[in-house]
Amino acid sequence: MQQQLRLLIFSFVLIGCGKDRDVCSDSKTYTYTIEEGTKAKVPYTGLESLVFISNTGDTAKLTGMGKSEYFKEYAYSSDLNPDCNGVIDYQREEINDYTFYGPSLLIDKIVFSTKGGLITAGAGGIYNGRNTDYESFQINCNGILVLSFYIQPTYANDTTQYTEPVLINGKTISGRRLGSQSLLYNYQYGILQFTDTLQHKTWTINF
Repeated sequence: MQQQLRLLIFSFVLIGCGKDRDVCSDSKTYTYTIEEGTKAKVPYTGLESLVFISNTGDTAKLTGMGKSEYFKEYAYSSDLNPDCNGVIDYQREEINDYTFYGPSLLIDKIVFSTKGGLITAGAGGIYNGRNTDYESFQINCNGILVLSFYIQPTYANDTTQYTEPVLINGKTISGRRLGSQSLLYNYQYGILQFTDTLQHKTWTINF
């Protein structure tokens, strides 16, 4: 009887030690890739030179550093399964970054990214807790991040909403205002215009 009791206790110890939240069979990894339709409407290769002219006559030139493709994985939820000590689920996002650097602090960095992922909060008609691609814009002026926001590609690429024109080298090109109206965008040309509210400058692309 004592031998059977010892075996039973030993079995419980083995079962308890085998419950780890990172290896529990209930832990799941979800992979979100960027749809081909989204990739086809990216306006950059990452190797372009971008030239912007401000409303005060300043010129800023940025050079593309290429395209960076990778996956980012992180824990994003727990179902608190008592048998697994709180199982953590993981999300893997495909990310493509297009980064441009400038020698002048007037505009020293622009990063345009496309991502596949599950977003739960935000603006611009996206973020309903659905699996969706999204794009992000980050712009640094004078070493300070002046613009940073996410948007759904179908929102940014809807040409029926390209209703605001801007004159670029004698050519009129229309785009859609994004990021609380601070950036004018056209998926064929990329960033057409943006406002640095800290320096009170409006920058327009110059082809």
